[in-house]
Amino acid sequence: MAGSIIVNKQAGIKKKKSLQRRVFAISLTGGLFLGIVSLMIGLGIYAFVLMDQYISRAFNLTTRVSAIAEEHVDIKALVSSVMDVYKDIPDDERSDPEDPSYLKRFAFIRDDEDYKNMIDILASHKDLADISDIYLCAYDRNSARIVYIADPETDPELYCPPGRWDTYGQNKVDKFLNWKGGNKLYAFGYEPGYGLLVTSGIPLGDEQGDVVGYILADIEIMSLIRGMGTFVICFTIALVLIMTVYITVILRVMKKKLIDPINRVSEAAKQYASDKLAGSDADEHFEGLGIDSGDEIEDLAHTMAAMEKDMGQYVRNLMQITKEKERIGVELNMAAGIQQSAIPGIFPAFPDRKEFDLYASMDPAKEVGGDFYDFFFIDDDHLCLLIADVSGKGVPASLFMMTTKIILNYHVKSGKPLAECMIEANDSICEKDISGMFVTVWIAVLDLTTGECVSVNAGHEHPAICHNGRFELDIYRHSPAVAAIEGIRYRERSFRLDPGDAIFVYTDGVPEATNADDEMFGSERMMNTLNKDPHASPKELLMQVRRAVDAFVEDAPQFDDLTMLAIRYNGNN
Repeated sequence: MAGSIIVNKQAGIKKKKSLQRRVFAISLTGGLFLGIVSLMIGLGIYAFVLMDQYISRAFNLTTRVSAIAEEHVDIKALVSSVMDVYKDIPDDERSDPEDPSYLKRFAFIRDDEDYKNMIDILASHKDLADISDIYLCAYDRNSARIVYIADPETDPELYCPPGRWDTYGQNKVDKFLNWKGGNKLYAFGYEPGYGLLVTSGIPLGDEQGDVVGYILADIEIMSLIRGMGTFVICFTIALVLIMTVYITVILRVMKKKLIDPINRVSEAAKQYASDKLAGSDADEHFEGLGIDSGDEIEDLAHTMAAMEKDMGQYVRNLMQITKEKERIGVELNMAAGIQQSAIPGIFPAFPDRKEFDLYASMDPAKEVGGDFYDFFFIDDDHLCLLIADVSGKGVPASLFMMTTKIILNYHVKSGKPLAECMIEANDSICEKDISGMFVTVWIAVLDLTTGECVSVNAGHEHPAICHNGRFELDIYRHSPAVAAIEGIRYRERSFRLDPGDAIFVYTDGVPEATNADDEMFGSERMMNTLNKDPHASPKELLMQVRRAVDAFVEDAPQFDDLTMLAIRYNGNN
């Protein structure tokens, strides 16, 4: 078996990439990552600086033009003459900004002296600056439009005559209209028909300081994109050259310091596996490698040499442990069988007795557990019911459980009052116990003739009693657990069962069953499950609770024994 494992591992190694290729891939990936990050940072800085230059150029130009225009042009009158016509035109007639009949209404503006002066000022500055266009306009806040007043453009395809408008986003309109002069005013974006533009400008005011229009300048930023392309090409060429030198140096250093020593260790391991398959006892495959790199690889070679010498002993120990585990497993199975045979497991337990219906179950968390239940007749009319939970798991708890069960059975059958029986049983168990364990017990004696029931609860879970068709927890103060302290005085509790009433008792494995989210099943869920069908038979009651617990915990492991007992009293008749 060991030989087949070694062969499979060798076959898997042949299919993997060599260490040298991995070093190359890692170096290349790391270099490319750093190069891409550097490129992105460089592009960001390049674009930011160039964009700031464009914005400054356009803003300064419009500032200078606005100062000149305010000296030579009645801007308020010029803007008002256009906007008054614009606002008087119904919305349906100005829906198309390029409609000749619409634009014809503004033709008189071209004969205005202020308009001509404005065009001359704008044209002279446009020719001197590297910009796409500079123009006078006004904003219509209601429709989020920019209305052109004067545009010196000579290209008919790009010229915007007085009255023509373009739709701007409301945010752009608000940005210009609400500008307070605290920084450079600009907008950036793609405009249909014009391309990618940076638009900057400055408002023009009247004598009262009210804004009547704007001088705006547009700059196409295709040069920015072309410059970024050139930057990327140059950076990529430099990156390739640097990466070539970097990877060459890294590969040479890594081959000498890392790859060659590891390959020598690998070859020694293959030879070791081959010799073991051939039955050789040689144990000096790693000692003669002579690796003195002074790092972890040297430590690996020494470790492999020590491992080779100890491997034989390890294999022998493993075989011995395996045999021991198999023996323990057989013994645990036998112990589980003995434990199961020690508690009642045949139902119906008393088929000839019609006064009651009884069912119980126990599912240990390990092969054997510390929970147990019991039921037996003290005489013809008195039935004893018992359920208990030992503090512990596994074989020790199972042995303690057997002892406790026998002692309790013996004392209860004496016919003495139940509390007295518990006192004697506790003292007897304390006298014999050297393990330090204790056991919680709920025990009751039911008079089948009258339905009177006397119980003692020694630190156990509260029983659920069904009266009038509904289960309720019978909560009262417990007595201490059995074997906790010698000389304990136990208290009895009496109650009466009417025909049709039932008792459900259980260990803490039911309410404390835990799901994958560390949430407990809880007493509330248990009671809701019981009351879904409180008239069900004891067997069905237990099955309903078990199904509810399993659905709640799903695939979470069972950490505690899960034991339940239910009895329904049918009455003497």
